[in-house]
Amino acid sequence: MTYPRSFEQAAPKSLEEMLPDLPPGSTRKVRTLSEAIHGKVKLVESCLPNMPKTYVIKQIPRAQALACREIECPRNEIYAALAISKALRVPNTAEIFFAAKDEKFFYLASEHCPNGELLALVNKAGCLECDALLREVFSQILVHVQALHRAGVAHRDLSLENVLVAADGGLRIIDFAQAVMVHAPGNAAGEARVSQLNGPPGKPFYRGPELASGAAYLATKVDTFAIGVMLYVLVVGKYPFAPNTGHVDDPNRVDLFPAHEAALGRCTRLRMQLQKANKNVAEQISPGCLDLMEKLLAPNPELRLSVEEALMHPWLTGAADNDSIDCDGSTYCGRETDTMTDCSDNLCFTDQAD
Repeated sequence: MTYPRSFEQAAPKSLEEMLPDLPPGSTRKVRTLSEAIHGKVKLVESCLPNMPKTYVIKQIPRAQALACREIECPRNEIYAALAISKALRVPNTAEIFFAAKDEKFFYLASEHCPNGELLALVNKAGCLECDALLREVFSQILVHVQALHRAGVAHRDLSLENVLVAADGGLRIIDFAQAVMVHAPGNAAGEARVSQLNGPPGKPFYRGPELASGAAYLATKVDTFAIGVMLYVLVVGKYPFAPNTGHVDDPNRVDLFPAHEAALGRCTRLRMQLQKANKNVAEQISPGCLDLMEKLLAPNPELRLSVEEALMHPWLTGAADNDSIDCDGSTYCGRETDTMTDCSDNLCFTDQAD
């Protein structure tokens, strides 16, 4: 198999061939949870055997899904969700129960996370002031993305909106419409760069500075930059920069990525941005947290931390006194840290000859 490759490109069958029909009367709508880019997300009660009493269904118009040629592709989302949950068995993503179709729609059924998006909880709280809670939440995000990257998958649209809080309080990663396979499972050294032919990945507030050029990019490093933005928002309660450039006529914003610092392995101007955004937060943030944030938001993707490296940072491992970290980037310590219900037999995501 060659890389990079979308999940749709890797699938041996079209959705029309692969997906079973959804029997009439299988579900009863409870309420609409949200309007998605492609379709609607609904909470439903099940009339199917061996299914939870309630779950979420993403209902995608077939005509819209089949016509889509954008980077945010609903066909790829269905293929990726099934593969990641069933074939690759990546943990800590929202559990996928089935995918199906009828004459008008494709359906993707997944677990209901009643506590909603992590972003909504952060907006309600303002920010996470407790350092221990911040480390716990952020470690979960890193561990979940680590599992994806080890499986050879880059999410490309990581954001606080795409992390849900499940009934048990654990975090679940969702929305794999932009997911792409960038290397064989376990072979991170062989990561292939991804073209921007269909546009830049992710949401504007989460995009790394390397995407502005339109050149091919390392998708796992795009993920870790987005994770750095997530950490900043968890700490400060707002985004660190304006979309795409960082430039805006706002006295409380700093150009975090000037051209002459593009080769650096840390975002040196982040401390200045914190001072302007929230002086109290800037004074209270632990040196260890700031150090990790600067390295995740590094302008040079080659030197930006991987998820594996971020999990070894002493702010997360407790390997060093956070107050003694001087942000010089020198110290790490190791840590490893029925047909309706299974369409994965029709998916092929293991390495094979093209």
